[in-house]
Amino acid sequence: KGISINTIFCANASEGIATKWKDGADLADGAYMSIDQNQVIVDIKAPQDSLIAALGAKLNETYIGYGSAGVKRKSMQAEQDMNAMSKSRSVMVQRSVAKGSKSYSNAEWDLVDAKKENKLDLSKVNAEELPAEMQSMAPAERESFVSAKAKERDKLQTQISKLNEERRNYVAAQQKTSGNNTLDKAIISTVRKQASAKGYIFK
Repeated sequence: KGISINTIFCANASEGIATKWKDGADLADGAYMSIDQNQVIVDIKAPQDSLIAALGAKLNETYIGYGSAGVKRKSMQAEQDMNAMSKSRSVMVQRSVAKGSKSYSNAEWDLVDAKKENKLDLSKVNAEELPAEMQSMAPAERESFVSAKAKERDKLQTQISKLNEERRNYVAAQQKTSGNNTLDKAIISTVRKQASAKGYIFK
C-alpha cells in the first residue's frame, strides 16, 4: 500500500544490524539508520535571525482586535512572542516565520484577516466592538485604516519569507559541514530520499 517503515537504532550500526533493526526496515521497503543518541542537536544561529525576530514582533502592530475576544487575543499573541523569546532565539525565529506565513489567520478576532476573508462588513461593525482608536472614525476612515494595516502586514510577511529562505540556505550549508549524526538529520535525509522517489520535488 505504499507504506514504508524506517528504523533508527540509537547506538553502533553493526549492533543494530545484528539485533534485526535493519531487517525490519528491509522487509518494509524502508531505510535503516543508526545515530549517536548522545549527540546534541546544534542550534545553528544564522545572520538573518535577529531581523526575522524583529519583523515578527512588528507584525503584531498590524493586528486590529475587535469584538469581545479582540483585546484578549491580541494580548495573548504578544505574550506567546515573549514565551518564545524566553526559550531561545531560534524558537522566536520559527514563531515569526509561522506568523509571516500567508496561512496564518486570525479572522475571528483581527479586522485585517476578517476583512480579507470576507468574514465581516466593516461598515456594519458596532463602534463599541472596535479598538479605541477606531471608534470615532467615519466608515471611509475605517476602511482606509484597515487597508493600510493590511498593506503593512503583506510587506512584513514578504520580508520574513525572503529572509527565511536565505536563512534556510545558510543553515543547510552549515549542516553539510557538520559531521554530527543526529536524529533530525537522519530523518530529514531519509524522508527526502523516499519522497523524491515518489515524485516529490524539494527546492
